[in-house]
Amino acid sequence: KFLVNDEIPWSDLEVIGVFRDVAASVSFAGWTPISEALELILIRCPDELPTNYGCVSWNQVLHESRLFTLRYIERGETRALFYKEKAKI
Repeated sequence: KFLVNDEIPWSDLEVIGVFRDVAASVSFAGWTPISEALELILIRCPDELPTNYGCVSWNQVLHESRLFTLRYIERGETRALFYKEKAKI
């Protein structure tokens, strides 16, 4: 139901907007913890699932969209996944 010309219009998806909104308000040196975005997705888009886009996780959705860079960053004694929107060309 999301395909346009046999492709997912990633940048137009509401859930991508949530990732962008969180990045605009909660980022550290340009990087945003994916956990922060996932909390807001549960609230704003409770019916959204990564499987709606042929993915098994939200990490994969970010990767498949090709709109974001993912990176594990050490935070204290834990390693957390962060994301950053790629520069628009």
